[in-house]
Amino acid sequence: MSTLRILERIRDAKVIFVLAETISLEEIQGLVRKCFDVGLLNVIIIRNADPLQVFRFDPFDGFRIIEIGNSEKYFSSKMTNLNGYTMKILWLGYPPRVLHPKKGRDKTKVKGYVGHLVRSYIQKRNATVHIIEAKSISPYLDTANYVENGQMDFVLGLFPTKYKVGVLSYPVTQEKICIIVPEPKTIPVYQNFLLPFQQEVWMVIIGSIIYVTFIIYMVTATMNRGKDIAAAFISTICIIVNRSEAVLLYSLQRRTPAMYFLLLLFGFILSNLYCIRLTTFLTKPAIEREIKSLDDIAQAHMKILLEELEARDMVTEQVNNEYYQSLVEPTSFRDLVKIQFDLNNTNAIVLCGDFWDYLDDFQHYKGSIKFRNSQICFNDVALSIIFGYNSPFVEDFNDHLMQISQSGLLAYWKRNWIFESVQEGYINATKQNESQYYPVQLTLTHLQIPFYGLVIGLVTSIAIFLVEIFCSRFNLLFGCDQC
Repeated sequence: MSTLRILERIRDAKVIFVLAETISLEEIQGLVRKCFDVGLLNVIIIRNADPLQVFRFDPFDGFRIIEIGNSEKYFSSKMTNLNGYTMKILWLGYPPRVLHPKKGRDKTKVKGYVGHLVRSYIQKRNATVHIIEAKSISPYLDTANYVENGQMDFVLGLFPTKYKVGVLSYPVTQEKICIIVPEPKTIPVYQNFLLPFQQEVWMVIIGSIIYVTFIIYMVTATMNRGKDIAAAFISTICIIVNRSEAVLLYSLQRRTPAMYFLLLLFGFILSNLYCIRLTTFLTKPAIEREIKSLDDIAQAHMKILLEELEARDMVTEQVNNEYYQSLVEPTSFRDLVKIQFDLNNTNAIVLCGDFWDYLDDFQHYKGSIKFRNSQICFNDVALSIIFGYNSPFVEDFNDHLMQISQSGLLAYWKRNWIFESVQEGYINATKQNESQYYPVQLTLTHLQIPFYGLVIGLVTSIAIFLVEIFCSRFNLLFGCDQC
């Protein structure tokens, strides 16, 4: 048994046991079971009898002891046919890596590029599947528990190679981890009148109005010995909007032409810039500012959601600033998946590249663009399948993975995930009403506020005109001078 402990987890070791003649076949069968438990498959047993007997065993055929006479069969591959051996697989995985079939169908007929990879290996080796359902809300915790307890052969899903649990296969794919942020929303039409200038420009304009109003008030008070703050304010507005023909400014312009020429030039440029940019904002939708950095996320009062274990690793490895660390909010894996399918873009989320590609296709098919890639990315991560510590399938699966990858099947399965999602009901293909934003012609709809103002002014002027006519007629008839 000490020899077995030394060779434990060295799955490619080739071992020969020499046993006494008195050893029975039942004892030999018990020995080979111990070998299989520690991951040894290439085992030859020699019984010192007359004549000499050489045995090998097939663990996937009831641990049958096979006597061999041809030396070429001493270490023949045991993986060509598993004879219906039941593989214990932890049934994890989410789109696009694993697409589970609809209810009522065979659970083992999974799709997605990882699902196809595992299914093809099981079919190739003539094995069967025992499904182990996940129990907790974290795939990392489930995997760690089942691996440590030796209750599974491998996991249907991908994990970062830095996740030191079990034995990792060759990397299936390499993806970049990025922060996915909400798509900029369309600004309501009633806010378009404030958009031509930024907040700082509006503050300068308001400050200029206050300053010019004060100057005009002081000058008119000194020259005309009258104080009228309302007239000074109206005169300032006339300058800003390039309507300098106010009577109040005639005398001032003759006395100080240089000063008021610059003010009128400023008003002319400002008013025309405003009108030009306002027309632009009224003829196409106005969009919020895009989020391109962690500072933008903080200013938008958002949180960065990612899986709890990944949050701890990523915060310690990638984000050194405590201010940015406060933006990270650990979330359960299932909640993150729900956020993606519900397209809930209240906060930013962290996704691998294949998850983002699937989410982008998914939201385009639903006709509701809620997320975009901020291009705030961390290091690339290699993703592998986790096997149990003593699993004999690792090397054989790696060979299968290399063949699938080199044949181009893996790349094909990755491109085909959107069609399989439609087939399995993940995406409703009838809801393809994606809205597109294009510039439109300027119509009365865009000018409804000025149009309403014009109509109200005309109605008011007509009403005043009728009142004046009524008063003049009343004065003629009754001699009323106070009308």
